[in-house]
Amino acid sequence: MTRHASSALIRIEELRLMQRVVAQVAAVEAAAHETYTLAALDRAISQRDGTLEQWHQQLSGSVFSPEISTGFAAAFQRSDERVVLAGDTATAATAERQACDQAWRQSDAHCRQAGSLLAESRRYEARARDEKAMETAADRISLSWRRR
Repeated sequence: MTRHASSALIRIEELRLMQRVVAQVAAVEAAAHETYTLAALDRAISQRDGTLEQWHQQLSGSVFSPEISTGFAAAFQRSDERVVLAGDTATAATAERQACDQAWRQSDAHCRQAGSLLAESRRYEARARDEKAMETAADRISLSWRRR
């Protein structure tokens, strides 16, 4: 390969390295967001379970109040809706993290491939230089033998 091809491969490798770093940062951010949404889901489930427990205690208590029971039922319904929303958000965050992980793996493979192509190009150029140097040396030796 020519010097031009090698310098193009160097630029491609640098671009692939930058793409890999960007993909890795996106994967880390997606993982952090997933962790946050899963924690929010756990909090929503705990809150819903607490509301349900309070409602059951009120229903099984010695003093039954329909107004309070209706309030607990409404609170339970709202907290259950929050659990569903938090679950949907956590599912979306998990899917996003998986997509970012896949993009990072693909970017990493492309980066390794660019590095391999650059190394192969450098070996080819070094071999071509060595062969040219050997041809030059052989020409000099032949010329000196002819002069004798």
